[in-house]
Amino acid sequence: MDINLPGMSGYEAMRKLQEWPETRAIPVIALSAAAMPRDTRRAAEAGFYRYLTKPVRVDELTGRSEELLLVPAAP
Repeated sequence: MDINLPGMSGYEAMRKLQEWPETRAIPVIALSAAAMPRDTRRAAEAGFYRYLTKPVRVDELTGRSEELLLVPAAP
């Protein structure tokens, strides 16, 4: 999910996803051009699974996506 979505920030969207039982356990990878350590911390605190910076490296995005496929689903 891009952090700078039009009309709603990725952080706001993540909060909404975490509010609903149906979407609470879905892991979300954040994408942003902001690459400072504070940006990474904020994303972790918001509950994002991983935080990737732009330009996105395809191998990194693929690797993180594969991690998700290997993670057991929440009950």
